[in-house]
Amino acid sequence: MGRREDNKLQKRERLESAGLAHFEEFGYDRASIEQISAAADVARGTFYLYFPDKHALFATLCDRWFVPVQALLQRT
Repeated sequence: MGRREDNKLQKRERLESAGLAHFEEFGYDRASIEQISAAADVARGTFYLYFPDKHALFATLCDRWFVPVQALLQRT
């Protein structure tokens, strides 16, 4: 992976991490793209390069954290 791709991946990971923290602290409705972007140390416009809206970020986090749990529960 090249430096540019690595940088993009790091930004996306920072956005996801900041999103998770803000959703936990403020709830979905009160968490804002501005807060999440600032916490991830990216411009608000950069957020939109990775996610079309707050819902898309939330859905990504749900897929990452809840789908594996659901699969585990279905096995038991």
